[in-house]
Amino acid sequence: MRKPKLILAILILTLAVTACLFSCKETIKPSFSLSFNGATLSWEEVRGASYYTVNCFFPDGSGYSVSTKKTDYACPQSESGDYVYSVSAKGKNGKTVALSENKLYHLGKGSHLDPILISGADELASVFTGTYDLTFGNSKVSAPLYYRLTADVDLAGLDWTPIGTSTYPFAGVFDGNGHSIKNLTLTKCNTDAKVGLFGSVKTAVIKNLTIEGANLSFDKNSGVKGNSINLGFLCGYALSSVIDNCRVTGNINVLKGIVTTGSVNMYVGGIVGQMASGKFFNNSFSGSVFAQYSAVFAGGLIGYATNASPRFVMTNCLSEATVAGVATGYNVTTQASTAIARVGVIAGSIAGSERIASCLAIGSSSAETTRDGTAESSVSSGVFGNTAGSSGVNSVPIHNLFYSADTLSRVSGTRSSIGSAYSAYGLTDDELKNKDSYFVSSSYALSFGDVWEIEDGYPFLKGIAASADPLPQTISITGKTGEKTDYDYTLSLEQTFNPSYFALSVQGKTAYYFGYHLNTILNAVGASLTNAENVTIEIGEREIRTFTVQQASFSSTYLTYGYFPSYERKAELLPSYEIIDAGSLTVYDDLSEGEIKITITYDETAVNEAEE
Repeated sequence: MRKPKLILAILILTLAVTACLFSCKETIKPSFSLSFNGATLSWEEVRGASYYTVNCFFPDGSGYSVSTKKTDYACPQSESGDYVYSVSAKGKNGKTVALSENKLYHLGKGSHLDPILISGADELASVFTGTYDLTFGNSKVSAPLYYRLTADVDLAGLDWTPIGTSTYPFAGVFDGNGHSIKNLTLTKCNTDAKVGLFGSVKTAVIKNLTIEGANLSFDKNSGVKGNSINLGFLCGYALSSVIDNCRVTGNINVLKGIVTTGSVNMYVGGIVGQMASGKFFNNSFSGSVFAQYSAVFAGGLIGYATNASPRFVMTNCLSEATVAGVATGYNVTTQASTAIARVGVIAGSIAGSERIASCLAIGSSSAETTRDGTAESSVSSGVFGNTAGSSGVNSVPIHNLFYSADTLSRVSGTRSSIGSAYSAYGLTDDELKNKDSYFVSSSYALSFGDVWEIEDGYPFLKGIAASADPLPQTISITGKTGEKTDYDYTLSLEQTFNPSYFALSVQGKTAYYFGYHLNTILNAVGASLTNAENVTIEIGEREIRTFTVQQASFSSTYLTYGYFPSYERKAELLPSYEIIDAGSLTVYDDLSEGEIKITITYDETAVNEAEE
């Protein structure tokens, strides 16, 4: 009777061992997914998991693993490239109970074609002034980084630390890509005294960005100090930079009721505190600005703008703001302090500009000063609090400016008359809402349909779309001496943000087209014209034009990728290059069918003699 029981026991044990062997050899298939929010990898909690192992593999095949009890992991990569991640869910015994799919993480190079992508508050806080290596012909430079938002970012609950300082200003490109930064809060003045989303920027481009529901509130405990205080929601201080297509809403309240005994200038703007030269295009602010200090320059868009190289330009801008500035100074009789207030719905003060055009100011501005406890008259308010002094009628050329006549009595607070150098139009509230009011001469001054729109209320700037800049095709530049190829460069003149790195400058020619002078391109890539005979331009298999180097028309040839029909309209980028011979007024367009080939043919005899 024992033998059958023994056989049954052996059979059961054999089946158990066999099942174990099969289960041990079975490969665990991926059963849960991973997702990226910017540089943060996340996954759902796996049932039965005590912890997780994150595995990362580098492009060269190496990698690392790290364990965590969380269900997210911040990727630490700083070198651009592709990284493959997977996650293993581990049980208490350390065995894998579930395995994720593989997920690719790409860290951009920081160029226009491969930007560094930003989608969360942590990544936004990590933006800095870095560089990447850029090759242009035989030239190599370190170019500033290009950042691009890929999602709206909510900063609620954070007291923001500004990006960029005077010592290390942000000098790259920040493309909002049609997205918003919400609930920006600023309550502390940094040691740099330059406060905003960006503290200090230099030769930077900030574009296509909305800042929504922002708040800047300083009281006596905010740590305000310094010889020059610069406050603005987008940036505190901007030098030689471009601010383009940005929308800002919010409220600023700085040091209400403060008593000052020093002599310090405070520049406060809804968008920029102080802008030293540069371009300010297609921007709007809606909200309120209040600032009090010894010397206050407060504006709905900009607190204070100065004119240098490149010259300051403001076009197609809207301010719907209530702006107030109060200056209080004690010990004035001993010259220890000042009390000055310059307040404007658009800007507190404009100390010279190349052009201010097609702007709209709706709102009010007020300024007051108290010196040693007595009210006094060192105040000015209007659309602009001050424009280059009372005698500078030509220092600030203003064209097609529209403003609320019901609430603003002056264009410039320092002038009772704006003079013949200006074209400004005060409109009643009903007129402000009537499209016909903006008809100047033979065209709409606010360029409706292109930049501006109007429906049942006041005009407003068109919405910000995600970036879709067309990129022109590549260009090859080849040098030939007889049958010999001396050099062969391939490059792309993408919508570069700082062509000065290659001694290239965008120049306007024929019918407001703008482009790169062909000579400057050749010189920048190291293609010498010494001993050159001809320059031939081809597109695909089709020859466009052959120039002799001596021809005058060659020296006026431009490779263009867009046009700028007027100050009042936006620049338009083309889907491909065009070649303009400004000498003969000929435009060669429809060049998108293939690579542009530029061939320089050298005099073989002259080259041989030079080598000998």
